[in-house]
Amino acid sequence: MYVENKHHIVTLCTMSHQVETAESLPILTYDGKQVNLLQSAGDFSQSWRGFCAMAQQERVLAVVVTTNGPDPWRHRITNVGLALGTSGIVLKPEHYGEPQKLRQWLEPLFAAPRLVKAFHNAKAALRFLLPLGIIPSKIFDSMLAEQLLAAGDMTREPSLSETARHRLQLDIPDDLHDDPAHLLAAARAVYALRSVLVPQLIQAQLVRCAQIEFSCTVPTAAMELNGLRIDVAHLQQIVSQAAQRMSEASRAFTTEFGSTQKNLFGGAVFNINSDQQVLQYLQEHGVAVKRVNRAVLKPLVGRYPALRHLLDYRQAAAEKALESYLEHIHPVTGRIHPTYSQLAAATGRYGCSNPNMQSFPRSPQHRAAVVPAPGKAFVLADYSQIELRIVAQISRDKRMLEAFRNHGDLHVLTAGILTDKPPHAVTKEERQAAKAVNFGLIYSMGARGLAAYSEQTYGVEMTQAEAERFRTRYFQAYTGVAAWHDHVRNTKPTMVRTLANRLRRVPEGALAQALNSPVQGTGADILKQALVLLFPVLRPLGGLIVGVVHDEILVEVPTTQAEAAAKAVARAMEQAAGEFLPDVPCPVEARVAGSWAEKG
Repeated sequence: MYVENKHHIVTLCTMSHQVETAESLPILTYDGKQVNLLQSAGDFSQSWRGFCAMAQQERVLAVVVTTNGPDPWRHRITNVGLALGTSGIVLKPEHYGEPQKLRQWLEPLFAAPRLVKAFHNAKAALRFLLPLGIIPSKIFDSMLAEQLLAAGDMTREPSLSETARHRLQLDIPDDLHDDPAHLLAAARAVYALRSVLVPQLIQAQLVRCAQIEFSCTVPTAAMELNGLRIDVAHLQQIVSQAAQRMSEASRAFTTEFGSTQKNLFGGAVFNINSDQQVLQYLQEHGVAVKRVNRAVLKPLVGRYPALRHLLDYRQAAAEKALESYLEHIHPVTGRIHPTYSQLAAATGRYGCSNPNMQSFPRSPQHRAAVVPAPGKAFVLADYSQIELRIVAQISRDKRMLEAFRNHGDLHVLTAGILTDKPPHAVTKEERQAAKAVNFGLIYSMGARGLAAYSEQTYGVEMTQAEAERFRTRYFQAYTGVAAWHDHVRNTKPTMVRTLANRLRRVPEGALAQALNSPVQGTGADILKQALVLLFPVLRPLGGLIVGVVHDEILVEVPTTQAEAAAKAVARAMEQAAGEFLPDVPCPVEARVAGSWAEKG
């Protein structure tokens, strides 16, 4: 079996033994000339042997998997449509035995190293195939290919019918209804799509990027299947305490302004969750503001102390919202299984939903609620200052390159430049301010934006005059970065590429997007390649990839194998970074931990 942890990964596709009659075997094959109805198990066996023999001479196998629902723990495979050029066959597993039999049929084809397995949305099929121990090699995914060719303009996943209509002028039903003829047509469309899309990927110089995305469908599907374990009692306590703080903060907020919560608007109850009502309420109480976001309100707390209760309320409300994560705990596995979309962002970064673990609060108190299973440990690893390292590679900035080659801390270096201090004299607060400067200015943020970004993201107050001075010093020090910005500003590109050649279309003159996309997109290339390298080396250790957050990977592994897994994670991540950043070292420290809070 693909996943050894019997507590949260279950055998799928329970199949019934049925009498093999013509009525119960609506299976079709297509040999390029006619469609043949298989009348018996003997007919099927003969056709299957012929199909497999033909596959040995072919280079592409198109695959369409249908299921009776989207949940791998409560639904099963109903059909597998396969096509080799003009020939095809439909498998209906329910008629031919247990899941092991389906594996026996498919594994030789799917593991064949020279045979490309073409899917449309491979991840959806892999969620049902991986638990059977079927791990396809050499994948092509026409859905991902279509998205890559759209250069960031298609973050929604197109269906097979949409892509077939667009690329082949074919009408494929959205719902195949277990109709063997429709399944054969769909499999043949997937085969034809590969023939159409491969030349376009080559012309667009997207082959390397496509290889990463196609290969990454396996660890992505595995990551969804593996899921994350939640300490329910700990998270419930956070939610309960947050609800109490919300009540106290709401009452204190209105009390200190000398009003009650009722009858503020002609008899209506004041809704503290409504920005419009809060704005009107503050204006009526003499607070001259036009917006009520944190950046506007926090500087006013000294003059209007009651505003701290409003800010406390909002922070508590965000923690109360974590209740929704409890609603996503699967009744069969007892774990959360988020959906990861490989191309949900125009930059190529993963999207995460149902629930979005990438937006889970970063504080140790909250992340202590994410824990490994008994007898298991987490391995937590991320790339240190990866965006700055990518900028160093792209811009060829000498000062940055030298700092990273000498294993220096770029935030300390920048703090020293901004404050005229040697590195050893830089304070923690000055390093934090430099962190805001580094991450803000690599994308050419203006002084006003830098000051706001510094306060909102890093809690560092910075006047506009200070921000102006820091900008000037920064670009005087990092001349390679300044030259890179000037080049992009002058050329006004409408298409930009990552170091793996991933494409993104940007509006002409959109400097921030033109600078940001190659950097964040390269980070996505590196992370996905790390997952591709990591997946096979973790399996012998019993290790499971259970989550990613931008540049961070979470692995769950038996405690006895934790140290070995940590070394494997660090090696894979460093190797992936080295493929795209040959001039910039990217050391990775993988930490063994008892919860997500112990990242360090």
